[in-house]
Amino acid sequence: MRHICVIGDSSTAALKAGWVEIAASYDDINLTFFASPGESLRSLELSGRCLTTDDDAVAARFSMTSGGLTIIDLDDYDEVWIAGLGIGHASTVEVYSGFRSEEHDNLGDEQILVSQDAFDLMVEARIRNAAASALAQDIEHIVGPVPVICRPLPCHDIVSRDPTWAAAIDNDATSLLDSFVRGMHEVAADTMSIHTQPAVLCESSLTTKPEYSLDAIALDMVSKAPAADMWHMNAAFGVEMLREMLAESGDPRDGSGRAPAPCGCSSLCSSEMLQRPAPLLADYFKETRRGYDELRRATVVMANVTCPR
Repeated sequence: MRHICVIGDSSTAALKAGWVEIAASYDDINLTFFASPGESLRSLELSGRCLTTDDDAVAARFSMTSGGLTIIDLDDYDEVWIAGLGIGHASTVEVYSGFRSEEHDNLGDEQILVSQDAFDLMVEARIRNAAASALAQDIEHIVGPVPVICRPLPCHDIVSRDPTWAAAIDNDATSLLDSFVRGMHEVAADTMSIHTQPAVLCESSLTTKPEYSLDAIALDMVSKAPAADMWHMNAAFGVEMLREMLAESGDPRDGSGRAPAPCGCSSLCSSEMLQRPAPLLADYFKETRRGYDELRRATVVMANVTCPR
C-alpha cells in the first residue's frame, strides 16, 4: 500500500472530494488529508519527525479532514504533498496589479514601471514567503523533495470582470507565467517540485473553466462555497488534479507515458520558454540571474512582503 499525506489549505477540499470519487480505482493507494484554511498552517512545528500544532482550531480541522488524526507522523507516509498554502499564479497577478515591466504589453495608468528583474524579484519574494515554501524547507530532509500542488486558478467567468485580471489574461499571460516559473526555480531548488493544474481544467492559461467551480465543496465535505467564490473548486476538479498528480508520480494506470520536463518541475514548465533541451535550459536560468545580486542588496517590499535576501 502506498500511503500519501496531503497537507493543504481550504483548496484541499476539492482534492478530498475528488478522492472520494476515484479511491476505489486505486485500491493500493491511500490518501490522508490534513487541511485548514488560509494561513493557519503556519502554526505547524516540526517536533522530531512529526508535525504538530498548538492551535486548537487547526487540530480540530485536521481531525475532521484526516479521520481523527491531529498529529502528522511523517514516518507513516511514503510521500507528502502540499496543496496551496500560498503557491499559485495569483501572487504573480497581485504583483502585476501594482507594477509593470518593459516586457508587459499593458503598462496601465496607475502601476509603477520597473525592470523585469525587479518584477521577477517581487514575484520570487511572494513565493519565498509562502507557507508552502517554509513547510517544504522544514520537512525536506525527512521526506525528500515535496510535490506542491498550486492553488487552483480562479474561475474565468468571475475573475475576468476584474480589470487587472482581464489585462493579465488578454495581454500579459505568457510573461506572467514566465515570471512565476523563474521565481519557482529560484525558490524551489531541491526542496519542492511544482505542479500546476492540467490544461483540461483551464479556460485560459490563468483561469479555470467555470464548470469546475460550480457547487464547490468546503472542508467539512458538506457545506458549499458561495456562488461568487472564484477560488474554490468542486469534486470534478479534484478528480482531474489527482489523476494528473498520480500520473506524474509514475502510477501505471494513467497510460500517458509522460516524461518529466527537463527541469524536473512537471506540468509547471508548460510555457514555450521552457520547451528546450536541458543544457539550454541551464544556460537560460544562469542568464536570468544577471542583476539579481544587485537587486537583493536592497530590501524589496511589495504589499507587506519583504524579500529575505
